[in-house]
Amino acid sequence: MQECIDIIVALANPQLRTRLVDALQTQDKTAHTPRDLPDLLKLLVNWEEDEPQLPRVLVLDEAFIYPHVYEECVRIKALSRLSLTVVLLVEPRTRTRSDWMGVDRILRLPMRVEEIVENAVRVLESQH
Repeated sequence: MQECIDIIVALANPQLRTRLVDALQTQDKTAHTPRDLPDLLKLLVNWEEDEPQLPRVLVLDEAFIYPHVYEECVRIKALSRLSLTVVLLVEPRTRTRSDWMGVDRILRLPMRVEEIVENAVRVLESQH
């Protein structure tokens, strides 16, 4: 059985990813960091049948799933057998669309790591 994961951190920037995971650990949240999109998709479909289906939060950025942001967010949501909330970090220049299927919350960068953590933890706690 896999470890219980609260938040999946899929960020292209390795420094931001590391800082975010460290900050989550100080809040006693467990995080998993997939290496790439195939690793993320594999993680979402390979949960053990007997594993508790707790709500989870996926924090990702556009660069992790670029260039097909819209399609990949839909695919991520569809493949997930989990109760998954997708939080997408976008660059200031990104034109967000109201029809971004699969995305539950959009956060605009730049943001401090603490703000991203607060948001992710708030989402997770609202699901319990």
